[in-house]
Amino acid sequence: MNNHQERPLSPHLQIYKWQWSSVSSIMNRLTGILFFFGIVFFSFWIFSAYIGGTTFAWTAWLLSSPFGLFAQFAFLWILSYHSLQGLQHLLWDAGFLFNLSLPQHSIRSLIIAAASILLALFLFFLTR
Repeated sequence: MNNHQERPLSPHLQIYKWQWSSVSSIMNRLTGILFFFGIVFFSFWIFSAYIGGTTFAWTAWLLSSPFGLFAQFAFLWILSYHSLQGLQHLLWDAGFLFNLSLPQHSIRSLIIAAASILLALFLFFLTR
């Protein structure tokens, strides 16, 4: 007996309604991956200072270029966003913030996004 039905087994992108909480979850995972690559580049910068000479001069030039300044701000935003999301997960592990409604979760996600941008701007201009 064949019970094959012509319907999806899970929601697909055509029918799924995106929510800020799901976007923030995806962004948390993405920033975790990008944070790894930022740490690799940061390690290269530290290692180039140890080596000295043209390697450090090239790295310093790259970081002071417009691309380097953008990369620094992006890394600070990634650090800020991932850290704030990590604090949220710590609160969840402690049993807090579970009884929020869907609109409250969306507002919380937007607050974390805005706070991460403000924190990144603060850290970026603090280092100038």
